[in-house]
Amino acid sequence: MKLTQRQVQHLYWRAGFLTSYDQIKRSTGNNPEKLFDQLVSNSIYYKKLTVKDAYQLDYRKLKMASFEEKKVMRKMSRAGIMELNNLWLDHMATTDGILRERMSLFWHNHLACSSKKVGFLQSYLHTIRKNSLGNFGDMLQAVAKEPAMLQYLNNQQNIKDRPNENFARELMELFTLGIGHYSEEDIKNAARAFTGWGIRKDEFFLRPNLHDNGLKTFFGETSHLEGEEVIKKLLKNKQTARFICKKMYVYFVNDQIDSKRIEELATVFYDNNYEILPLVRAIFTAKWFYDNENVGAKIKSPVDFLIGLRRSMDIRFNNLEGQVFIEKQLGQVLFYPPNVAGWPGGHDWIDSSTLMLRSRLTEILLLSSEVNLAIKESGDDNDKIKFNGRLKKLGSEVNLSHFEKSLQSDADTSKELANYLVQIDMNISVEATSNNGLVNNIISISKTPEFQLC
Repeated sequence: MKLTQRQVQHLYWRAGFLTSYDQIKRSTGNNPEKLFDQLVSNSIYYKKLTVKDAYQLDYRKLKMASFEEKKVMRKMSRAGIMELNNLWLDHMATTDGILRERMSLFWHNHLACSSKKVGFLQSYLHTIRKNSLGNFGDMLQAVAKEPAMLQYLNNQQNIKDRPNENFARELMELFTLGIGHYSEEDIKNAARAFTGWGIRKDEFFLRPNLHDNGLKTFFGETSHLEGEEVIKKLLKNKQTARFICKKMYVYFVNDQIDSKRIEELATVFYDNNYEILPLVRAIFTAKWFYDNENVGAKIKSPVDFLIGLRRSMDIRFNNLEGQVFIEKQLGQVLFYPPNVAGWPGGHDWIDSSTLMLRSRLTEILLLSSEVNLAIKESGDDNDKIKFNGRLKKLGSEVNLSHFEKSLQSDADTSKELANYLVQIDMNISVEATSNNGLVNNIISISKTPEFQLC
């Protein structure tokens, strides 16, 4: 099957965050297997994202610190989280390895957690990015021992004789089986298996004196169950593969569920021992993935929206606050999910205030306009992302020269511009004959409802 331009863009939107116009034109006419192989090849190289001095903050001293010292440490950690956020966004916007970053964003939403400690979040991000195209079981075992996750789901408080069920419950409800496929007794006994899992010197540490070594009955089998064995047993249940594949189908394909296709994908995932690459290959090379009903059927998440603009129009930021301001206003700040279930997505991305900024954001970035919007604040003094006063400039820098030159090589420039920027047919007349004309017409297209879809 040879892919049309729109189908190629569909692949690059769903397996990444779009790509340059030149890359789209070069890829048009290729088959999905070849393009997917190239995406994989580009994503093999892995680079850890590191915030300078992330681990120089000694959180063990926080309890003993004075009020002012605590205030300084928390401010430094918030600044570090903002820097880590920007590092990841910049990498998404500039790397050729977009498949790894797209999958990492999916896993960040699936294995959602947060922390006030930048070192914890840096370690968590490293784990999901390193494993995002590897084995789900390995990633789940590793994330379960991440200090950020242990802290977020209260496993520090999970001790012998007083088990805390929070992590065990979310492990089954949100990370593996889904609601309705386990009992309360399964949760209680799984929680006992995770007792003593904690943090020492900012790393995972099993506290033997707080761990329950007794017999536990889990899904009808009685043994001296350990936490790692709980995860292995959950992976042996094919329902875990079904649950994850359903979530992947909604994320990568369409909000409208196709149960038959999900079962087929679950079989691929399960039979390949939860290796992630065979599963995403089955999705992105399937003929049905490119059906018209799936193209332009998803509302762009705030990160999709921002990174799609950056990759298509070579937009960069010269300050740390600009991108995080956009995330916060649109409702998706990396490392700051609303809860352990992650961001709901879909129509939840759109409300009256976010739609206003979405319709103006391209114009603001391309013209470096002032932002005349009140900053959304949570009211939490410990909020990791804070702004002082009104942020007037986002600090965007745009270079459209290469884009303009590429477009002018086409006979029908206006049609090509619309075809590249939107994924469904639209009725709008544009003429991109000069740089000013190009900017104005991009802005016109960006204000349409169709521009919100990918």
